[in-house]
Amino acid sequence: MTNITIAADDDILMKVRRLAVERHTTITAMVRDILERLAAREDSRTEEVVAQLQESFDASDVVVGDLTWQREDLHAR
Repeated sequence: MTNITIAADDDILMKVRRLAVERHTTITAMVRDILERLAAREDSRTEEVVAQLQESFDASDVVVGDLTWQREDLHAR
């Protein structure tokens, strides 16, 4: 696990320390939880977008034909 350093206003830090004590945890554990939830939410959002795109592709009547070009043809100078 990697350590990080953050800068926070003294007033905010005092409030968060009190919250951590009240919740029988540490600031580190609270920050870790927030970061884990943020990452999970982003993963969920990505999966949602991919599913929506797939539904859109499946519902489309567009037919893509055979590839008759090569990558170099697209980037000819």
